[in-house]
Amino acid sequence: MPSFWVEAADVAGERLTLRGAEAHHLLRVRRLRRGDRIEVVDGLGLSFVATVAEVDVDRVECRVEQRRAEWGESPARLCLVAAVVQGHRFDQVIEKATEIGVDSIRPLLCERTAVHAATGQKVPRWQRLARAAVKQCGRSRMPLVHPPASLAQTVAALAGDHVLLMASPDAPVQPLSRLLAPARGRRLALLVGPGRGVHARRTRQRRGRRRRGVFVEHTRAQSRDGLPGAGGSRPPRGGAGRLAGGVNGAGGGDGGLSDPGAART
Repeated sequence: MPSFWVEAADVAGERLTLRGAEAHHLLRVRRLRRGDRIEVVDGLGLSFVATVAEVDVDRVECRVEQRRAEWGESPARLCLVAAVVQGHRFDQVIEKATEIGVDSIRPLLCERTAVHAATGQKVPRWQRLARAAVKQCGRSRMPLVHPPASLAQTVAALAGDHVLLMASPDAPVQPLSRLLAPARGRRLALLVGPGRGVHARRTRQRRGRRRRGVFVEHTRAQSRDGLPGAGGSRPPRGGAGRLAGGVNGAGGGDGGLSDPGAART
């Protein structure tokens, strides 16, 4: 069935209304008529199976046949922290992250990553891309796309309620089960930095951040699409990952956090 977007305010009981571009797409592009069945999502966790009931020039009234909560959603709430890259390549990050079920996306501004000063103005575009991807992949919840921020700002925002895993090509190998163990009962965030990874400076400040409750580990990133931090490498066999750092020094290593703008390419 074709999928459409509805604003939460346009859902009332067993009726919902498609307006504007969504109504145009249903009538002029898909050429649907009364009696046709469609899927509709509100981006807030609800998916509907509905039947077209009444049509107007810029409005389509539908009768709700089935209401499905958290349809297509993962029980794991994953936050993706990804380094912003030049051009439209970050668009692909937004689209693919949405398709695989990421709950929120935090674009990361790095010290030596060449991005345009107007990067923050791209957030509405990224939100539109995420919305389109939700309709295409069968999810019911649109990930929250945050404004771009520095590493220090991002870590501060995640402190307290997130376990933060950081992709790194040179951390020691640990089993994936051990890497994810601290995430039980907490939200999970994955940080994928620029091509050369995120380097550490000022150990005292890093340790201070760990004491605020952010669990920092390193994992080796994998990508076949040339996304940030990929490095063209494959992860070790047997479900093992690259791991270092921990809460208050647990797990060995220094955690690998850097100061504001310390990420580099």
